[in-house]
Amino acid sequence: NRSYVVFAKQASSSIWCLAVDGSPSSPSLRTTMFKLRADLWGNQKKVGIARGSAAKVQSQFAMKRVDKIAPLMMVTCHPNRSWAAVAYSNGVIRIFDFAERELRQEMDTLNAAGESVTAIAFHPEHALLVGSTSIGRLLVWRIVAGSEAKERKIPFPPQFKELEKMPLEALIFTESNPSLLIALAHNNRIMFKKFAPDGQPIASSLFPKISKPLLQMGRQLTLEVSTEQAQTANSPSMVEPRELQVEPGLGM
Repeated sequence: NRSYVVFAKQASSSIWCLAVDGSPSSPSLRTTMFKLRADLWGNQKKVGIARGSAAKVQSQFAMKRVDKIAPLMMVTCHPNRSWAAVAYSNGVIRIFDFAERELRQEMDTLNAAGESVTAIAFHPEHALLVGSTSIGRLLVWRIVAGSEAKERKIPFPPQFKELEKMPLEALIFTESNPSLLIALAHNNRIMFKKFAPDGQPIASSLFPKISKPLLQMGRQLTLEVSTEQAQTANSPSMVEPRELQVEPGLGM
C-alpha cells in the first residue's frame, strides 16, 4: 500500500512528494521524498536532486525545457488518481503524475492582463479539470492520454469557457453520482454546475440559480479587510485563499 503527500514550497515551480509505503502503525514503514520539476518533460525517476538551484539529470527520458517557469499559486490532487494539478502565476496549469513521476499535461488559461487563477478542481468521474479566474471566467479542459499530451508543443487551451456574473474563489466536486461542481462566489454565494464527459455544462433543474448569501451565526458572512490589505487586493499573492470542503458520505 502506497500513499502520497504532495506539497509545494513558496516561490518555487516544482512540487514535492512524500511516498509512504505501509501502514503508519507498521514497524516496516518506509518513506521516499522526491521532487517533480516543471522544467522537465518525460520520466523523472532518475533525476537526482543536487544542492542549490541545479538538478543533475541522469535519465535520457527527461528533457530540459527552455521556457520561463513561473512560481506556482495552488496545488490540488485528484481524488482517485495519482494526479496533481498545479496553477502558476503566468496562467499555465500543469498536471503531474506523481506515481509515474512525470509531467503529464500542460493547459493555458489564456489570461488577460491582471487576470489570475483563483481555483482548480478535478472531476472525480470524467477526465476533466475545471478552473476559475479573478474576472469570473469558468474554464474546462479535457485531460488527454499521455502520448497525445507529449506530442503537443504548446499548452492546451480551454475546451469550454464561460463568463460568470461574479468571480469564483473556490471550487470542489461532490462525490455523489452524478458529481456536482460547487463554486463559492466572491459575494459569499454558492452555485452548482453539472458537466458532461466532453466538458460541456448540463442544465440542471435541481439548482437553477445561485444561492442566497451564506449565513454565519445568524449574520451574513463578510470579509474584514484592513486598509493595507485593501491597497494590495489586486495582488494574487496577498489574497487569503478560501476553501470548500465536502463531506463524502452525505455530499454536504
